[in-house]
Amino acid sequence: MNQAGIAIRVFSLACFVLMGCMAAHAQEARMKPLPSSAWQLLEQAQGIQIGGVAGSRTSIQIIFDANCPHCAKLYETLRQKYPEVATRWVPIAYFRPDSGSIAAAMLRSSDPTGSLDSNYRQYDFKKRHGGYRGATEGLYLSAANMALRRHWQTWGGFTPMVVIRTARGEIFKSGIYGPNQEVLQAVFQKAMPALRPYQPASTEGP
Repeated sequence: MNQAGIAIRVFSLACFVLMGCMAAHAQEARMKPLPSSAWQLLEQAQGIQIGGVAGSRTSIQIIFDANCPHCAKLYETLRQKYPEVATRWVPIAYFRPDSGSIAAAMLRSSDPTGSLDSNYRQYDFKKRHGGYRGATEGLYLSAANMALRRHWQTWGGFTPMVVIRTARGEIFKSGIYGPNQEVLQAVFQKAMPALRPYQPASTEGP
């Protein structure tokens, strides 16, 4: 086979691989049902809530790895485009050996929300590593987060995995890669609105 023929075959194979990756991502981007127990597993695991009204209970949870580049891109999109949307970020560890210790350190820090923010704002896309700079040695994720990881693997095993609860109590998952605002809008529309904290009526007179 001449060089032109080899080049054509290599190009065709590359296109096939690329189309396969795109198809996989498109399939994961569709919302698929999860068992009702999935929400309880997420609630039992430690997490960090960002966005929305302080103290509100969100119906959107994101399973993430501190070193995941797609998670970093999703975080930036939510921070810039949807700061009013409350989401709870629940860590698992698989991407790098230090993923668990970084996540554990962020959860144990005096400002978990700020720690998550610095981890992804300072994310190193060349090294594919989170930017958190606090001490991480000897820290581990909780048993509940480790249990969640085992279930996450059976749910598809990708990050970020966005899990929502609808007003009817249904649980769905979705994969979002990059600033895909169409998928985000579909997720937000299907999720139940965040529940604001109870505020007793004032007893003071007019």
